[in-house]
Amino acid sequence: SESEFEQVKGGSLEKYLKFILELAHSFPGKIGTHVIVGFSETEEELVNLLRKLHSAGVVTSLFAFTPVRGTKLEDQKAPSLEKYRRVQVAFELVKQSRDSGLGTRNGEIIDFGYDKDDLYNLLKNSKVFEVNGCEGCSRPYYNERPGGVIYNWPRGLTEEEMREEIAKKESFC
Repeated sequence: SESEFEQVKGGSLEKYLKFILELAHSFPGKIGTHVIVGFSETEEELVNLLRKLHSAGVVTSLFAFTPVRGTKLEDQKAPSLEKYRRVQVAFELVKQSRDSGLGTRNGEIIDFGYDKDDLYNLLKNSKVFEVNGCEGCSRPYYNERPGGVIYNWPRGLTEEEMREEIAKKESFC
């Protein structure tokens, strides 16, 4: 949100986005940014932002907020894995131009518009649950703790792992 951006980063989110979008227009495919999930934003707000960035050709890396000891946000909680997975899947559907069936309620994604088998077929060859962004980027534990929840896998998933993640659809949507 604009107010939270001002508190955390300083400055205006609107100005920052305008700057990114102008640069993306001038330098197609050469501009990137990180979107961090886990503040007070709704999933719907995140998806709308991801749509805007993607349509402008901005290379967008998705990360979960990670509280770091000794910082002013050390007491803030990381997002639930379920919230993060819903945003990951929605972003992949945005990238595939298949997000028109996305349903939300009170800002939370409640439906992707596909049954489990169709969703699996759309996602099986993607890198939806992997670290994304810079080419070759596979930062393990960038927003995970060893032995904890894996938000972004540092490698491609096996077919079985992908099926397991998609089978969890009911747990994250």
